[in-house]
Amino acid sequence: MQTTKKIRQIAKGASFNVVVESITSSPYTIHSDDIGKAFLLEAGSSIINFNSNIKKGFSCILINKEAEAKSITCTNGTVTNANSHSGNRAADGACVTVIFTADGSLVFSGDTE
Repeated sequence: MQTTKKIRQIAKGASFNVVVESITSSPYTIHSDDIGKAFLLEAGSSIINFNSNIKKGFSCILINKEAEAKSITCTNGTVTNANSHSGNRAADGACVTVIFTADGSLVFSGDTE
């Protein structure tokens, strides 16, 4: 299910829209046209895969609403945890930022394990 939410920065009065999509199946694949979205990882979504068509500069946010960690994979490329540990999972209750770099690596940081 996809919804659009208006986010308002109160201090400066600016606002913008963000697409929020709920993921309830596994494995779920994120594609290049999902750029800038926020994904709510619900029950049933244990593996999140990033498709090979994603290019440098892509970014999105994963919000894990469940009490279980979610695996993050990439069809082609390297998954790098920016928090300096080897896990590739969004921890339970986590908010994780995902960015694709120029060399095709998927880098993520936030509440990871």
